[in-house]
Amino acid sequence: MPRTRIVGRWTRLGIRKQLTTVAVLLVALPLCIGILLLANLLTSSLSNAQVTQAREVAHRTAAYAGERGPAAMTSFQLDDGYRAQLVDSSGAVVWTSNSHYTSPLSEMRPQPGDAEQEGAVRWWGPGDRNEHRDLVVAQGITHAGDPYVAIVATSQEDQQSAVTVTTGLLLACVPLVMLAAGLTAWWVGGRALDPVDEMNARVSRITSSTLDERVPLPEAQDELRSLAITMNQMLQRLQAAHESQRRFISDASHELRSPMASLSGALEIAASDDRIETWRELSPLMQTEASRLSELVQDLLALSRSDDGGLELTITETDLDDLAAQEVARLRRTATVEVTSKITATRIEADPTQIGQVLRNLCDNAARHARSRVHVDVRPLEHAGAMIRVEDDGNGIATADRERVFERFVRLEESRSRDQGGSGLGLAIVHQIVTAHGGTIRVDGSEMGGARFVVTLPGPR
Repeated sequence: MPRTRIVGRWTRLGIRKQLTTVAVLLVALPLCIGILLLANLLTSSLSNAQVTQAREVAHRTAAYAGERGPAAMTSFQLDDGYRAQLVDSSGAVVWTSNSHYTSPLSEMRPQPGDAEQEGAVRWWGPGDRNEHRDLVVAQGITHAGDPYVAIVATSQEDQQSAVTVTTGLLLACVPLVMLAAGLTAWWVGGRALDPVDEMNARVSRITSSTLDERVPLPEAQDELRSLAITMNQMLQRLQAAHESQRRFISDASHELRSPMASLSGALEIAASDDRIETWRELSPLMQTEASRLSELVQDLLALSRSDDGGLELTITETDLDDLAAQEVARLRRTATVEVTSKITATRIEADPTQIGQVLRNLCDNAARHARSRVHVDVRPLEHAGAMIRVEDDGNGIATADRERVFERFVRLEESRSRDQGGSGLGLAIVHQIVTAHGGTIRVDGSEMGGARFVVTLPGPR
């Protein structure tokens, strides 16, 4: 089975089943390995004890035969469970403890004084057939100058059967232990995931009208609490975005209603009076309101595109001083206030169309709120980048409102209200464009008495 398919099936099990499976395996595998190790340790211990005892029996048999000779072996008292033989140098059995064993019990022929062994079972395995193998010890002796070998054999079946029975009983307990471990892990996993179920139930009940609800925080200081905190932060952001969207729609509707009402009223008047003079009198009003409506729609579309996927910037080498000079010239032609400037040759990498809109919106905003004068300052920064400053001698912006001024349709105090021709979106668009270029914008008080907007744009990237 491919590895990816196995991983896919595993991930589909769910956290609780995965936890239970892992717990069962972590209990079963070490337990089975431990039982097998115990069986082998027990086998080795019993084998060592049996080998020691068999060597003692072989030593006593050899000593008796060496002292009294083969003829006296008929009176030798052999331990229960053992078989013994005495073999001469030609390999013939000269004495046996059991008449059924007439052939030598082993091919081992140690030298006189030496001992050898074979057949000891040191390891245990399931279905091991070695338990029927005899343990054989042979020791060389001499009697009357003739060499002999005393051979002693004993069965290992009893010891190995004991190990097999013990191991089988222990292995039979493994499924019970696995069941207990699985049930415990399932219960513990369920208790641990209870907060997740509570969060899931709470979130499933939250709708667009109940975004003020929050998921409960678990008491334990763990990852689930961190998850709950993160979800609450997400809900808070969703609530803020939803409220902002509602305000945006409400404000946009309000802004659109005013020029639409003016156009509708003018058209009704013109329709009720077919004189050409009436159309001529209403034409400037209708053109003004149509321009205001078009500007508002364009601003809304620009912000909508920015919200959907960010502004699409065409970055090129841009002469910022040329853009600023064009806006200053335009403002001098259209505004009723004095426009002064201090423009230094400045080249940056930016989108010239977007930066031109930044300059235009800032200049128009300053002209609307100035009493008599607007000043534009453009210069390169010391290391890299550029700075734009646009200030006026109007009423200024209160410190508490200097962050809010970049929000959409924000309503400030009456001294800088947007009932002076603006759409309420110009500064929000400026903030979007500057941020997209990696720059910053701030507003503070001007020495001229009004507001001063300061834009910094980064150098080459």
